[in-house]
Amino acid sequence: MVSTDVGGIPEVLPPDLIYLAEPSVGSLLLAVEKAVADLERGRNLTALEANARVRSLYNWADVTRRTVVVYDRVAAFPAKTIAAQLRRYLPTGVLPWLLVVSLCHVILLFLDWYIPKNVSNNLLPDQYLHVSLSDLNRV
Repeated sequence: MVSTDVGGIPEVLPPDLIYLAEPSVGSLLLAVEKAVADLERGRNLTALEANARVRSLYNWADVTRRTVVVYDRVAAFPAKTIAAQLRRYLPTGVLPWLLVVSLCHVILLFLDWYIPKNVSNNLLPDQYLHVSLSDLNRV
């Protein structure tokens, strides 16, 4: 596979399954030529081998496991105040975005008041509220 070195592609596929190029016509052309030359020399996996490799790397249980790890890492960060968040957006100069973020914050505050978390958590069965990596290993 040939792709540009942008948009998270390098993080998704292992290096031996992809030829990365800069986002330019010349760079893409060189990467395609290298991929074709390697294919002609037998240096690449066949399409079936590449498919089997990708299928072994990416299945829903694995994706779920990795997602939980990311969420746990994010949840470990200290919460930022809305003022701190808005200050971070100020340098972008996108003032409508600040308005949208502020409005969303006000809506969430209202919902927290209107339906407290202790009530909303009782709306879901307990099995959905406490998922751990050990639970996912059984999938």
